[in-house]
Amino acid sequence: RAIDYYLQAGEIGRAIAVATDSHISAEGAAEVAATIQRIRDVTPPGSLEEGWLLARMGAAEYFETGDYAAAQAAFARALRISAGADAADLELRTLAYAISIDHFDLRWPQLLAKSRRVRELAQHVEHIRSETYARFREAYTLTHTGRADEGTVESDANLALAERLKDRGLLADALYVKSTLAQLRGDWREARAYSD
Repeated sequence: RAIDYYLQAGEIGRAIAVATDSHISAEGAAEVAATIQRIRDVTPPGSLEEGWLLARMGAAEYFETGDYAAAQAAFARALRISAGADAADLELRTLAYAISIDHFDLRWPQLLAKSRRVRELAQHVEHIRSETYARFREAYTLTHTGRADEGTVESDANLALAERLKDRGLLADALYVKSTLAQLRGDWREARAYSD
């Protein structure tokens, strides 16, 4: 409704800000891709604004339709725009959405490569939330693909960052991976402690 209001009022910048707000989850929302397309229709092609919309649209396309190829096409265009504008923050956001899609689509090698790039970018632009999120996805992937030792290193870093942020969602994700690793070792007391 906010986007509809801003579009009717000619406040395109505010419509873009609402559609691309990083605190709004890409998962579980309906008709986001169509709404973003309406904003793109009045946004200059190739602009940074279109790049931000495309990053969000890639995630929306996947979570609404399961179309991995459509999501990747949107991400690729957003990444081209970010490279052309030397916009590390846009690259960071695009790759963060992309690793989420890779996670849900079980594309582990792609996720690992992208999450490492997200960590590099997050440290460069000092965006601890993105680094924490990438470390969670990486720890989860390593743990679930038979690389528990590497997963332990990443999960330790993930938990430390999540505790610094005091973000309950990121903290729950980090504790889940720690609990899973303890279960894999057969350490039920530690697994329960993390779970509790």
